[in-house]
Amino acid sequence: MKQQTLQELIERKVVLGKQSAKGFRALRCQVCHDHSERAGFKFEAGEVRYNCFNCQARFVFTEGDTSVSKNARRILECYGITREELNEVTGSSFLLKKAETKEITLESMKPQV
Repeated sequence: MKQQTLQELIERKVVLGKQSAKGFRALRCQVCHDHSERAGFKFEAGEVRYNCFNCQARFVFTEGDTSVSKNARRILECYGITREELNEVTGSSFLLKKAETKEITLESMKPQV
């Protein structure tokens, strides 16, 4: 099972515009319903950033974190990303880390002679 990142989820669910000189992918803010594209997502160095230059809605999420802030959830829900999808993204990183640990079996518990 391939782990889905928040960036991949956003790119799949949200129609992003062209990239600005500062790296933000422009779009209309669904939080304040701005009439022009003054909001944007920025993906760099394992971080997802959102900023609306009209209503000042913003968040920063670092990939691998096991939780999403209330503010980030509120903003992402405005773009049609559900809580269940966010939980999959944050929960999947936890499950994959857990799966990497050594499996304990009855055979491994038997004393070595």
